[in-house]
Amino acid sequence: MKRWLTLKAFIIGKFVFLERLLDLKSIIISYYYSINLTIIMNVASLLSKQSKDVCIINYDKIKWNFYPYNIDFSLNCSPKSEIIVFEAENEREIPKNFRLVTTYKNLKIDGTKIKIDKVDINLYKSRIDDEEYLFRVINGKIEDYEIRDIDKEILNIITSLGNPCNLTDVINISQKKLNLPRDKIREELQFLIQIGKIKIHNKIIELI
Repeated sequence: MKRWLTLKAFIIGKFVFLERLLDLKSIIISYYYSINLTIIMNVASLLSKQSKDVCIINYDKIKWNFYPYNIDFSLNCSPKSEIIVFEAENEREIPKNFRLVTTYKNLKIDGTKIKIDKVDINLYKSRIDDEEYLFRVINGKIEDYEIRDIDKEILNIITSLGNPCNLTDVINISQKKLNLPRDKIREELQFLIQIGKIKIHNKIIELI
């Protein structure tokens, strides 16, 4: 029951992923330069709207052709500033009081390490404290991805059958309830595997 409530909470909010980052000392580990850049811009904007000063270390590494949008915050590097470190390459670049770090390396620093994976065109996922987050980029903004109705229905069917449950039962019930061909149901199940919501082994489906 707890897992399903977590899923519902995720799909209601628009900026749940970004807000979660602000709860932590976050270390984003990602090879996607444009995603890292978009994340720091969005986080800096949110911090600024909370009336906090923002300082971005390695600001000179920003390639603005990857972020051709206006920014709605100003930088102020002072002892009270929230520290964001962009594309850190070593531990020496990161002060102890950082708020957010992006890097493609597994640096030895204290904080919550968050890996970003691409699961589809303009669709990314990360896991924080055993919770899966999906997001995409729309006009320079990180937006949580809302699971489609068909996928929510399939997850409901899996939940109602019991976890874990039989793959054939899920396909048969989903086909009748959703009035869709079996191949379409299999396609949606594969998508749910890709985004980390289910796993299938020996024709048994289990929620993750």
